[in-house]
Amino acid sequence: MSNKINICHISDLHFGKYENKSFTDGEESFSVADSLIEFISRDFKKEEKPHFLIISGDLTSVSANSEYEEFLQFFRNFRDQGCFAECKIYDEIDRTIIVPGNHDTVRELEREGKFGSDKLDSFERNMAKMGFNTPWGNERNCCFEINDVEPTQVKKSCPIPCALYYYPEYNIVFHTLVSCYFSHKFNPKIHEIYKIYIDKGLDNKTLKKFEKDIEKIIYEDYGHFPLLYRRKTRKTFTEFKKIKKISDDKYRNLIKFAITHHHVIALESEHMYTKGASEMREDLGKNGVIAVLHGHLHEILKNKYIPTEWVGESSFFPCGTVGAYCRNVVNQFNMIEIKNYNKINEMLIKITCYEVDGQGSFSREEEAKKEPYSNSIKKFMQSMPK
Repeated sequence: MSNKINICHISDLHFGKYENKSFTDGEESFSVADSLIEFISRDFKKEEKPHFLIISGDLTSVSANSEYEEFLQFFRNFRDQGCFAECKIYDEIDRTIIVPGNHDTVRELEREGKFGSDKLDSFERNMAKMGFNTPWGNERNCCFEINDVEPTQVKKSCPIPCALYYYPEYNIVFHTLVSCYFSHKFNPKIHEIYKIYIDKGLDNKTLKKFEKDIEKIIYEDYGHFPLLYRRKTRKTFTEFKKIKKISDDKYRNLIKFAITHHHVIALESEHMYTKGASEMREDLGKNGVIAVLHGHLHEILKNKYIPTEWVGESSFFPCGTVGAYCRNVVNQFNMIEIKNYNKINEMLIKITCYEVDGQGSFSREEEAKKEPYSNSIKKFMQSMPK
């Protein structure tokens, strides 16, 4: 193996009604997600292709089965058209890690009855069926999860899963987190209220207004890392180290990333805040997690938001959207290059952000790519405790 690994970080694909198919070639429309595959398979050299594919949530628009099938076809194309770097140890699905976003919860009232109170059931079921690495874990050698948290009442209060994916040959660990906690709970009494309004024979305009109002109550799109969940993640790291019999020196030398959907910093708007985010970053930082890879914002952040020195908390690298027309932002994805990955004190991280052009294509033109966090990463890594 070489001393370099590459990570392709994409987010917010929104297959289904939000997917961007507004770009046309003659009479045919095509998605930005297809353009991403074409770009990597055609323009990336062998040594540049990703060893890992990270997808930080919002694969779908409304968590419908058909939307997961669309995503599965995207993944097949990504794999079959040679986008992954070669690896004799892990296959492509082993090296694909996916967490749910707020759109991957059941978001339509008429579908609630089918999925019951677990609004992430559709994501869990479809991703498990397809065999991907998710916070729910699996039986693969690279997966490590804690199925219980003591005391028992904590387990009942904190059903949200988390799992680690450990690749010793690459000296890297990915910690998968669920941030769409508010959407995880559903009050079945909403059905009764909804049925009453329908039975009253309300006109469509009034009914639509009711649906919109009630969605504000049920579907809280702002993220949440509850206290009990943060305790669970800490336990996962502790047990991982103990069961894998990893020495303190080896543990300190591991590259650790966390993956979640919602941003882990309070932005200038009070509505752009993920509850418990700073506490989660502190907990992750204490376990040596370098950075959180996330999405949700549909764009990268300016350098002013990125920490330039270690203050006991993880840094964070947001990714843009690939395929969603929402918010009229530029479609982007990140390539993370890590050199000297076997020695964390000598490790070099470079992030390149590729943007789509006006015709829906990615390219290597200088105006179509950026290094959004290069100075911040360098300063942050230099200030980390040795």
